[in-house]
Amino acid sequence: ASTSWIADDWTDDGLNNQIPPAPTPEPEPDPAMIHVFDFSGSSEVLDTAKGKWRSTAHITILDNNDTPVQNVLVSFTWDDGKKTGTKTCTTSQSGQCKTNKTNGRNRSTIQFTVTDLSHPDFIYDGSSIGTSISIANPN
Repeated sequence: ASTSWIADDWTDDGLNNQIPPAPTPEPEPDPAMIHVFDFSGSSEVLDTAKGKWRSTAHITILDNNDTPVQNVLVSFTWDDGKKTGTKTCTTSQSGQCKTNKTNGRNRSTIQFTVTDLSHPDFIYDGSSIGTSISIANPN
């Protein structure tokens, strides 16, 4: 980057040396932010006789230019009404990832909640913490 000064801005150091003013620093660019663009769920029957089913949470992460972001570690909690746990997934080039949980017949819904997004080159804007989806038993 080149620096230029207007002649009137120069000062004299008292020894007849002209000293240019200190250059104005360039403003820092806005940090690259990421956010949850889409958060949805699906379910499928695994074993009708045993009542087993799978819930899957699908998520899409975009940056502040609405471009998909790869390699975001997405953290979730899950709650089936009796137990809770954590899950993670890492986004693909399309900014998408999914995580799933196998459930028994006595679980009517599973709730997934976003708890964090992590990437070394981006800052999570925090707007989606606590965003939840409930996925119903398909049986």
